[in-house]
Amino acid sequence: MRPHWPIALLLLLWGPSVAAHPQFALSTINRYGRLVLLPGRLLLDYSLMVGEVPAAQLHKQADRDGDGQLSPPELQAIHAELRRAVEKDLVISLDGQPLPLALQPAHSPPKPPAAPATSFAVELSAQATWPSDGKAHQLRYEDRADLPPVGEVELRIEDSPDILLEQTYSGSAVATQEPKQAQPNQVPTLFRQFGPPRSLLSDRSVTVRFAQRPLAPPEPTLPWRALLAFAALLALVGIPLVTRKLLRH
Repeated sequence: MRPHWPIALLLLLWGPSVAAHPQFALSTINRYGRLVLLPGRLLLDYSLMVGEVPAAQLHKQADRDGDGQLSPPELQAIHAELRRAVEKDLVISLDGQPLPLALQPAHSPPKPPAAPATSFAVELSAQATWPSDGKAHQLRYEDRADLPPVGEVELRIEDSPDILLEQTYSGSAVATQEPKQAQPNQVPTLFRQFGPPRSLLSDRSVTVRFAQRPLAPPEPTLPWRALLAFAALLALVGIPLVTRKLLRH
């Protein structure tokens, strides 16, 4: 079995190199998804980056008592409403069947903003399973969450050494093409769009065709009976030689 420390390291890489892409914009809500494909498991990290202008509007709407301050229940209501909006219109399917994902807050309850027009992030995460049966599977990801004003919409795909990415594409333009055998570092894993879809018919989905790499065959080992016979043969040959040397001395 292959060591799993590279997988653990991969799951921690939402650090400087990976986190350099999620960012705030002044007047939009940016959205960033990260899919991690592991043997039999799928992990999703999802970030909403709410800029100062939409943040001020959301904070004003949530301030039900009009005191200019957001109480913990009011602040949690904002985050819960945004999470429900993402859950409603973030569609992920596996081999044509909807893949249910229960998005959960990735961090502790949010802290009150320093000022009404303070940008903030909503960090969500979820996981699901898929059959690691050695066959190729097709996953479709489409983010249609109605969270205007829409800014940058990004999806990053990551995989463990045990996963082979055969094909990735955005939209339906190449959906009918036969996937080619992918070579390392030749499959795009980052997809970006800007602004809202042009129409309700716009296809901004991302499709991933992947499979679990076959396990390496175990190294051949001699059966214990063969090892025992070999040891007996060495004893039969070695004992007379040792005895002759002792008799000569």
